[in-house]
Amino acid sequence: MSEFDSNRNLFDELYVSLKEYLDLRINEGKLSITESLAVLFSRLIVFVLAVITGAVAFGFFAFAFSQWIGTLLGSPALGALITGGIFLLAVIILIIFRKSLFTDSMVKLLIGMIFKNEKDESVK
Repeated sequence: MSEFDSNRNLFDELYVSLKEYLDLRINEGKLSITESLAVLFSRLIVFVLAVITGAVAFGFFAFAFSQWIGTLLGSPALGALITGGIFLLAVIILIIFRKSLFTDSMVKLLIGMIFKNEKDESVK
């Protein structure tokens, strides 16, 4: 009977150790996800603020450029049309190259953030 009790104690210890190990792995996963989300949201906030600030500055530059072209050509309407045409051309170029400019870089960024911990663990 004592051999049975000692085997049972070993299995109980194994069970407790396995449960602790799984709890630690789950907590590590939660921390990893939390870190990735924090980095993602902080980058997103910085990006949104940069886009808003850049858009306001870009609007002022576009208005000034439109006025300047209008003054050179003697027609503010023609200056606005030329500026609008330049923006339309820029939008068409962005649409054509959207996959290489935006999608691929975002995928690489997210993959780097998500799988960063696996790379770190493989180095250890």
